[in-house]
Amino acid sequence: MSGFQYIGLAVVGFLLLLTIGAMGTRRVGRPAGLIWSAIWVLGVIALLDPEFTTRIANTVGIRRGADLLLYLLVIVMTVGFFSMYLRLRQLRREFTLLVRRLSIMEVESGGDAGERSR
Repeated sequence: MSGFQYIGLAVVGFLLLLTIGAMGTRRVGRPAGLIWSAIWVLGVIALLDPEFTTRIANTVGIRRGADLLLYLLVIVMTVGFFSMYLRLRQLRREFTLLVRRLSIMEVESGGDAGERSR
């Protein structure tokens, strides 16, 4: 094994332990934790057997394992960015509705809540 493999295994092993710990303290939900754990385990397999990604790539019609990883990374990042965009839009909408509701309540109560809190 090369030095890179040792360092990579240490990093991926640490990330796996962090993920398991986060699942234990419920900072990460079970489905997300299991998905991340599977990703880390696949990373360990790829580090221990570098030809693994090439064999998988050849199975799906791609020549190199590195190309397969790059394509998967682009797809996953695109999905992640899109889901974050949708979540941000939802939060902005909720924030707008909350501010609107507070403004209406303030007008109905006949005063400025900001002035009363000073």
